[in-house]
Amino acid sequence: MTILVDWQIHGYINRNYIGVDPFDAALVNPNSIDLRLDDTISWLEDSHHDPVVAIDPYEESTKAWKMMCKGETFLIRPNEFVLASTMEYITLPPFIVGELMGKSSLARLGLTIHQTGGFIDAGFSGNITLEISNVGRYPIILHAGMPIGQLVFYETATAQEPYGMRRNSKYQGQKGPTHSRYYMNSSR
Repeated sequence: MTILVDWQIHGYINRNYIGVDPFDAALVNPNSIDLRLDDTISWLEDSHHDPVVAIDPYEESTKAWKMMCKGETFLIRPNEFVLASTMEYITLPPFIVGELMGKSSLARLGLTIHQTGGFIDAGFSGNITLEISNVGRYPIILHAGMPIGQLVFYETATAQEPYGMRRNSKYQGQKGPTHSRYYMNSSR
């Protein structure tokens, strides 16, 4: 695998091999492209009535999630977990995979942007859902449109069955913060 560098990223985007919409050339770094925070956030509903709430991944549990209306700023409290998404809609060809990385400046404040969902399969199209946590001691204010992470591109052999062509491509074409679709898995 080869990590793409700035001039390759520009070239692949200009030739429509990699889709980034909206695209801002100023966000391309030496080995990645910055992705910005969209203006919608989703969080688990507080359960003051039932302090023992469990989420079963095989059950569609989206009823526990609340979607916040679009906003300009979001306050992420210590130990809080929310879903958000990138402003950019990403489309990858069958020979490019992506890896989402946090911004080190935000990590130094205690902010993580993904738990384990940082790998973007070849053939994927959609907004990238961010799994944001504040592991620090102080609340953090996030602003819609701010650079929140960076996407690294790896050139690989062409996938025989890219993500969007697979039968279990549960997140292909996702828009905005997308809740877990684990319940769509066929077997336990």
